[in-house]
Amino acid sequence: MTPAHTLRTEGLVSGYGRTTIVDGVDLQIPTGKVSVIVGANACGKSTLLKTIARLLPTQSGAVLLDGQAIDRLPTKDLARTLGLLPQQPVAPEGIAVADLVGRGRHPHQKMFRSWSADDDRAVTEALAATGVLDLADRAVDELSGGQRQRVWIAMALAQQTDILLLDEPTTFLDVSHQIEVLDLLTDLNAQRGTTIVMVLHDINLAARYADHLFALRAGRLVASGAPRDVVTSGARARGVRSGCAGDRRPRLRHTARAPPRAPPCASSRNRRGSGCRQLRRRVARPRARPLDDWREPMTTEQATATEPTTADRPQSRFFRARVTAITDLTPSFRRFTFGGEDLADYGDPGFDQRIKIVFPTSDISIDDMPTADDWWDRWRALDDAERPPFRTYTTRAVRRAACEVDVDMVAHDVLGPASEWIARAEVGDEVLIFAPTTAHAAVSYGIDFVPPARTDDVLLAGDETAAPAIAVILEQLPRTARGVVVLETPDPADAAYLPEHPGFVYRVAARRDDADRHRHLIAAVTEAAATLAPAGRGSEVEEIDIDADILWEVPRTAKGGAALKSAALYAWLAGEAGAIKTLRRHLVTERGVDRRAVAFMGYWRLGRAEV
Repeated sequence: MTPAHTLRTEGLVSGYGRTTIVDGVDLQIPTGKVSVIVGANACGKSTLLKTIARLLPTQSGAVLLDGQAIDRLPTKDLARTLGLLPQQPVAPEGIAVADLVGRGRHPHQKMFRSWSADDDRAVTEALAATGVLDLADRAVDELSGGQRQRVWIAMALAQQTDILLLDEPTTFLDVSHQIEVLDLLTDLNAQRGTTIVMVLHDINLAARYADHLFALRAGRLVASGAPRDVVTSGARARGVRSGCAGDRRPRLRHTARAPPRAPPCASSRNRRGSGCRQLRRRVARPRARPLDDWREPMTTEQATATEPTTADRPQSRFFRARVTAITDLTPSFRRFTFGGEDLADYGDPGFDQRIKIVFPTSDISIDDMPTADDWWDRWRALDDAERPPFRTYTTRAVRRAACEVDVDMVAHDVLGPASEWIARAEVGDEVLIFAPTTAHAAVSYGIDFVPPARTDDVLLAGDETAAPAIAVILEQLPRTARGVVVLETPDPADAAYLPEHPGFVYRVAARRDDADRHRHLIAAVTEAAATLAPAGRGSEVEEIDIDADILWEVPRTAKGGAALKSAALYAWLAGEAGAIKTLRRHLVTERGVDRRAVAFMGYWRLGRAEV
């Protein structure tokens, strides 16, 4: 890995709420070096690192990556460049080493793209580089402290970033394991050129392993430079406690060594894409029933639609389609049937699979939409006035033989380009649909309904924007499934929209006006959860600014499967982000539902359009 990114802070001020912890700090992180932040307890070391990683907002000043303020960078773009290992990370109970390391590949996942050969290769190399390849099939909670820390570092390596931030990576480890972890990090820096920035309490270890030290006192930078210069310049007298003479001494038992060689990879045409067979043998172990077991037996056409992915067939692409029929189903739901020969290989992975529909406007044609593999980056690079608008929907039905697709949409007041198109569309109008092809993988990342194989009850809840996805889920669940459906709609007649399912109780109500919005949804979900889920020990959830970020939390393994093997309740909640945020807090924090058994999706936000 060739270091190519610069990282610095300018006049950085940050803290918690109105309390300032870091006060006016200017850092220039040396590229391709090991930098360590030191200082007395409560001097702001971890706060500074969290702000650099964008876990905390800046109060003033800036953190600049390649000269750009990080708070303006898209989250996934930032995560492909900068990785973070927080202090005392917690792994999901029972998760295997390989699955945890695989979560480092999330920033590289794209819409509808399943686990690939590149992901397998990255995970295998990370496991090998950290010396835990032999532990790939072990549960993380069975490992020693030193082994666990190596696994967490492997996850950060699988992320393949040029910059790695670590908050006290040696905390609670005995001396031998501390040296082992620091040896590993300096090896990675020497062999890969990774820029490493870490917080350490032990000034002796910091001086032995760092190329550059930053010394903090009371939230301010008091010294910066080579270990010898920082320690002997009087920083110790200003609050940096040390028994070190100030030079970067020979490491305690560190010797440069080549990383263990990753096992050879052979191409494989299984449904998760080609990858490393040896790794798969190592991680193979009995697992719960696959997600497909939740569905009714497949028809011949459905079986054909899930054929293995091949190199010459994309898993998803843009389809050109025209409106062939428009059907008003209820006062709020309108079905658009799209047709065209291009839909012959339109895929249908099932459940709530997300698709994107690109709409024309009076000024912008669908032909202005970038459609290559990098369409997302190209679309974002366009000026606002040149961007073709698109929105997210769910495929309701696919009739491949007839080259037809049904998509249900909510018809409401004209608020933007999508609602305007819905209100005025006519038979013959053309759109672009970004969706899976028949070459889609067995597990699609566009599906957010991922229940454990053994689930007692299912709770499906949302507003009208979630109704099409709920309808498809109900149609595809086996008749033996049971649970509760909660739906809030604009009109009482919209209750007829949902298909019947013998195992589900329906609680559908219409709001009286905008002031009544969310009342039924929140009350009915609260009541259903009290009935379906025994009260547990609540856990805190991180605060999300739904006016700045999208609330989207779908628990799954790195390869897209369910996060749990079994659950008494699996909940799927989607709709307006404010209501979903309230329900997230109630279910996880107040009710104590395991957050690995709940999918939360803020489809939209009052006053803001989502794409």
